[in-house]
This record gives sequence, structure tokens and C-alpha cells, in this order.
Amino acid sequence: MIISTGMASVAEIDEAVSVARANGCGDLAILKCTSTYPATPENTNVRTIANMRETFGCEVGLSDHTMGCGVSVAAVAFGASLIEKHFTLARADGGVDSTFSLEPAEFAMLRTETERAWQSQLAGVSALALHFGGCEGGRLLDRRQCQNCAAGFRGRAEILRHVPRQAHQSGRRQGHSRDVGPDRMTAAREMSGKPRVLVFCRPYLVADFMAMVAPLETRFNFHFLTDGRCAGTQDTREVFYASLNARCRSPEIDPDLENDIVIRCRMLRRLDRGTAGDLVHAMAISLGAHLDRERPDTVFSQLTDEYVTHLLALLAARRGINTTQICYAYFPDRMQFFDFSYGAAREGLSSPAPSEARAVLEKLQEIEHRQDYHLRASYSFPRHLKLVLRYFVKRVVFAAYGFFERDPWYVHYAIIPYVAERRRIVDFPPENLFQSDWESVLDEAKRAGKLIVYMPLGFHPESSTDYWVADRRFVSYIETIISIIQSFSSRDDVCFAVKEHVHMLGMRGNDVYRALNALPNVINIPPPVYSNRVLQRSDCVLVGTGSVGIEAMVHDTPVFSFSDTCYWFESSGAHYLDLDDLAAWPGIIETVVRTYRPKSEGEKLDVLRRMLSSTAPNLRKGRVWPIVTPDALEAALTQALSQSPPGALFHAPRSAPAHRRATRDEPVLGASIFAVSDDFSKRRATQ
Repeated sequence: MIISTGMASVAEIDEAVSVARANGCGDLAILKCTSTYPATPENTNVRTIANMRETFGCEVGLSDHTMGCGVSVAAVAFGASLIEKHFTLARADGGVDSTFSLEPAEFAMLRTETERAWQSQLAGVSALALHFGGCEGGRLLDRRQCQNCAAGFRGRAEILRHVPRQAHQSGRRQGHSRDVGPDRMTAAREMSGKPRVLVFCRPYLVADFMAMVAPLETRFNFHFLTDGRCAGTQDTREVFYASLNARCRSPEIDPDLENDIVIRCRMLRRLDRGTAGDLVHAMAISLGAHLDRERPDTVFSQLTDEYVTHLLALLAARRGINTTQICYAYFPDRMQFFDFSYGAAREGLSSPAPSEARAVLEKLQEIEHRQDYHLRASYSFPRHLKLVLRYFVKRVVFAAYGFFERDPWYVHYAIIPYVAERRRIVDFPPENLFQSDWESVLDEAKRAGKLIVYMPLGFHPESSTDYWVADRRFVSYIETIISIIQSFSSRDDVCFAVKEHVHMLGMRGNDVYRALNALPNVINIPPPVYSNRVLQRSDCVLVGTGSVGIEAMVHDTPVFSFSDTCYWFESSGAHYLDLDDLAAWPGIIETVVRTYRPKSEGEKLDVLRRMLSSTAPNLRKGRVWPIVTPDALEAALTQALSQSPPGALFHAPRSAPAHRRATRDEPVLGASIFAVSDDFSKRRATQ
């Protein structure tokens, strides 16, 4: 048996070796493996081969993914008795691993040079393992076979299955689209019994996520992935940049899906479409490779807020893996769990006591209630100047950091706005853009018999909301809002009370407010005003997403939304309005308002208990995010493991515009591993 040790700890290797021997394996070898494609010589560390032989008492070889044959030769000098290399008839033919595979002449040189290294060390290279598409699950060739191997090679390279076939098949999960044999999927891991959880978050959240999962390490097997350099985590960037430089294409991303991913991500949609598409495919390759290698039972991550977390959950779903996501909750001192499907919450994680629901109800009923999301409730010109300056300082600092980290897209992870930023001094909104006498104006409209529609502007462009509404027109938020109001332009008996989110001041251009003021029957309410005060004078609320839907239910006001997936939609009794049928909206709204029956106090408490069941109480403060109670997190992960695999997520809901496809000279990602280019290795070496 040959076991590759890529990404495994010493304890995990020891467990695998012990299990193999306990089950009758008398001919065992392990491979030193650096699980990057291609691997760099400086990260291969062949000096550990002798130590591995002494520690585990078996033959040790090298699973070599570096360019050329130099590292393999060095490995033999340090005691390697097996060498595994990828093989191709011609790199020019392309293929998933062609860039770091050896051609026949090079493979002959590898054989010659490793034999010379063997002769110089009085040791022996017992075999060379080749990856090629025509083998049945991989094949080990001795030296005589290697001399004549080229004639029998057909097809593309693929991963050699290191795991015994029975163990591999038992580890297959329903819903996986590919039969992948990752290095870590050993028989010992199959017998461990602990569910595998892949945890993904931004680098600055790693410490907090580690603290969250630490109490559950006896129940789950956690593995961390991020897009930066952090201790104890894997990093997406090496494979990402290798794939990006080679302009690889993932077969999992078709043009329509690529278009949907680009449009929803606030960073990508600001780039030229070709560059944006390259980033999507490169990251899909990197994340897909990590998923196939780790084979997690579930994924736990921060809430989808850009294309990386979007892709991770999407690719996990295609492999039959549920994703649990977390973010700040609307309810104070709590975090919210989602299941990654347009803002749908993971309900039923707990059974909140009636007293908890009543305390929340009483809090929401307060006229001066506002969830602050740890942001300020006021905004001044000096603060605006400070935040604009901070934005430009951050751009310089992170650009420099990206240079020294050899990560030119570092701004893509840290600064290009996943959360809204103030960028221009002229965007500070003067008070005259809003109507200070809004109360008297609304009272007069009410006396005139007009229908008062409260339309709070969403916390948009705040990145997560781009993923809360299935209809992509919501991404063009202001244009959609204006078109909705304009659809009522022929009705002089309707008045729209529009209010900006207080946390968005200085982020939207003032032209937005001027455009709203130019519309008939629009009252632009000052942002610091509490929503509950506006609800007192409104007949209904019209939103896409946002916590006002909960507040309206509490204050006996009917709610209308053009998103039926938001976490509060179903339980609050909100009414859905179709953006494709704006002409029908006035009649629907009038009918519902006329026949609306407010919920009783008992019904409101039931709704709040249901919503609270998808949240977790904060246990303590972390470095950046709060640390939730272990019981709540365990319940969320257990629920994800028990649910059936997700269906298609975040598909393009409407016809996508024409999109650039990969040209003939662009490599295409294969089914098992990812293609790369030696450009990445050259860049790393020169820098």
C-alpha cells in the first residue's frame, strides 16, 4: 500500500500507518507530499524524508509536484525509495496538469538521474509512479516498464488513487459530481467517526472562528481555509494565482453562472469583464481543489459577502455539501445563522424561552429603538473627512502589503469594498436634501386620504445584500427603487416616505437623494429619524430586505417585499410583489392594506421565537467578532449534517448578457486536479 501524506499531521500519518498494519498490510510505503500544484522547491523540504523513515519504520518516497526533476533527485539523495511524478506525452497538448508534468525524454532523464543519485548513496529507487489517464485507479511502474511506458500512455493525467478502493468508495458522499481520491482521505480518517468541517473566513476573523470552534473539537474535525497567511490555516492564494496566471477555466463555471457571480460581487462588477471572469475561474479552481482534497461533511463560513464565499458555498453544494454561514444578527447581542440560499435562516437550532421573545418584543416596540450593528447612529462632516482619509490610507497600506506579500490582488480581499466605504468629500449629504418637516407633510397627506407607503432604503451597497435577493435587478438597487416609485407616478393618492439608512450616509452620492426628491409624491425623511416613528404614520412598508420588515410586523403594519427569501419574510406574513408586474402593485397593496389583520401578541411572540431559533447568543467578545455559545454552533453544524444535500444555488435567474468565453489557447480545468503555469513559480522565485 502507498499512502500519500499531503496535508496530514504527524499524528494523522501515525494513525494511518497503524491502521494499515493492524489490518494486515505488510508492504507499506508513505510519500512525502507538498499539496500544492505546482509545488515550489523551497516548500518541499525533502530533509524530512529520513526522519519519516525513522519515525514510521517504512519505505518513504516523494510525491513530487515541482517543475523538472531536480527535487526528485535531491529526494533520493535524502533517502527516498519511491518517486511519483505526473507524465504527459506533450505539454503542448494541454491537460489539467500538463504544466508540471514530464514528457517522455524528461522522464527518461528523471530515471537516469535518480539512479545516479541512488548509486551515490548506496540506496535504491524501487519504483517510479506515473499519473496517466489510461490506468485503472493509478499504476506503479518499475524501471523496465518505465523505459517503454510512452507507447501505452493515452489521455489526460489524473490523480493517482492512494487510498484502497474499498476505503475510498466508502468515503464517497452522495451528490459528489466527481470521483476524487484526495491525499488525506485515508482508511484511518474514514474510521475516525468525527464529521469533517471546513471552516472558511477572512484572515482577520481566523482567531475568532478558531475560538468559536475550539470547544467542539472533540465532536468535529475542523480544518481552516482562508485567503491570506494565517497560522493553522490553508491558503487559497497559491493555487489561485497559478490558475490566474495560466488563465485556466473551470468546467464548473458556465457563462451564465460566471455572469451571475460577477454581477453580484461589488468588486468584480467594477472590473472589466475579462479580468473579472479570470478571477472567478481561478478562485473556483482553488476552492474546488481544496474541497476535493478535504472532502468535508459540511462547510462553516462567514456570511456570503463577495465572490469567494459565494463560490465556496456554490461548489460545496454541487458536491452535496451543506454550508452554514454566520453574521451579526438583527437582534441585539446575537449572531445569525444562514444556510446560504438568498438570506434564508437556519431555524430550529434552539427553543428560546417565552421570556426571551417577550423581552425582544418589548424592545422592538420602543419608539426610539434602532439596531446599531456596532456602527454610529449619527454622522458629521468631521467624521466624514476622517473616513474618506482612512479609505485612501487603507488603499496605500494594503497595496503595499500586497506587494510585499506577493499578492497583487490583496486589495481584493481587504479593501475594495466588501463593506461600504466613504470615498469622496463631496458625498457628505447636506441637511437640505431631506425634509425636516416630514411629520407635518405626512399628516397632511394622511388627511388628504393618501396611502402612505414607507420605503426605507436598504443597507446597500453593503455587500451581503447583493446575495439576499434572487432577482439580480436588486443589485442595481437605486435604479430599481426609482423604477418602482415611477410606476406609481399616475397615482396622486399614493405618497412614498423614503428614508436613508443612517449607516449609509456619506457612501451614496448626493445625486441619489436629488433624484428621489425629483419624483412626485416622495418625502425624503432625515436618516437619523427612528423607523418606528415613521411606522406610526404609514399604512404599509415596502422593502426588498432589511430589518424594518420585523419592526413593521411588531407595529401592526402590513409588509410588502420583492424578495420572498429573506429570513423574516415567511414568518412575518409579508406579501410578495413581482418586479415583472409593477402595474399590479397598486391594486395588490390597496387590497391588502384594506383587509389586513394585525397579528395578536401571542402570534408576534411565536414569530420572534421562530426567528430567535436561528440565532446564537454571544458568549463573549472576540478580537473582531463575538464568540457564540458552543451549544448553538454545535446545533447549527449538526443540522447541516442531518439535512439533505442542497440543490442548485445562486443560478442565474434571468437571461445573462453575452459573456466572453475561454478561447482555444486558454487551458481548461479537468475533472480531478487543477492546471497551473510555471509563470507563478517564476514570479515567486524572482520576487
